[in-house]
Amino acid sequence: MFYNNSDSIADIGIRFSRYLLFLGLLILPVLAFSDYGEGYWIPAISKLLAICACLLGVWLSFKSTKYQNLIRHGAAITLFLMSLIAAIYKLDHIESLFWLPVLPILYCFLVGVKRGGIYSLGFIFVYILSYVYFFEFTGRQAVEFNSWIHSLLAFFTALLIIIWCIKQQERDGYYLKQEAEIDYLTGITNRRGFIRRLRMEAARVIRYQEDLSLIVIDIDNFKSINDAFGHQEGDRLLRAIVDKIKTQIRQSDLIARWGGEEFVILTPQTNLVACNELAEKLRMSLQSKMFPIVGEVTASFGVTQYQQYEDWEDFFQRADMFLYQAKRQGRNCVMSDS
Repeated sequence: MFYNNSDSIADIGIRFSRYLLFLGLLILPVLAFSDYGEGYWIPAISKLLAICACLLGVWLSFKSTKYQNLIRHGAAITLFLMSLIAAIYKLDHIESLFWLPVLPILYCFLVGVKRGGIYSLGFIFVYILSYVYFFEFTGRQAVEFNSWIHSLLAFFTALLIIIWCIKQQERDGYYLKQEAEIDYLTGITNRRGFIRRLRMEAARVIRYQEDLSLIVIDIDNFKSINDAFGHQEGDRLLRAIVDKIKTQIRQSDLIARWGGEEFVILTPQTNLVACNELAEKLRMSLQSKMFPIVGEVTASFGVTQYQQYEDWEDFFQRADMFLYQAKRQGRNCVMSDS
């Protein structure tokens, strides 16, 4: 089907653009052989080279990752030059205008929205100059002005539609990615988002030789709280604990829900001593607060600092090990490798 009820307007626009692209790639060879049959071998060869460059660029870009950008730009430049030759050479034929709306889609598909827009505007600029001076250089009369203007409007319409659709699709993808990394209960980052951020911070630490520390928190006796007060009250407690912790950490720190009643806090540019102090501050803050219905709540903390070039899983596992040491020590305490 062309669309279904779950498709956004951008999805439908992208799908329509793909159909138009496919149609254009079918029409170009037909026009090329038609030009050759009429004796116009220069535009015929240009159109064939344009479609070959496009197909070869797309195919090789999926086959190769090392030279992907170079291949795509090479295909786009070849398509740009050949399409200009083909379009300008037959400005006195109305059929030379039919395939122009396909070009913006080809450009954007090969090199992205920004560069595709630049290629499209460059094509139009040269194309307009060619139309103005066509009779002076060739002695032939170009197509009627109204037909030419209609082709330009179709070209720009296709360009604007494909840019809007791609941008809209990118924005929808961004929001979906954000939703995929947010914990639905507490509204903070979930495990997936935390792991992505942890990998980024670990790479940054290796590059800039900075400190990075991690706190793993487990709410003490949370199962008993759920059993005594119900799961809804347990959910309210988790949200209240998150709100309390967020008031005690910096904006640059990342708090995430690892799972159940376990939370993690990533603290960039923080050494082990400072992170221990933060963990102790959080422990005392939670212990001193009387939560509605539940009353006093305590938590256990495991703290560690990132060691150069270690895997993120080893980093987390060490903090988790100190957390379980804190629980074996009787809970409501902070344990680290200091």
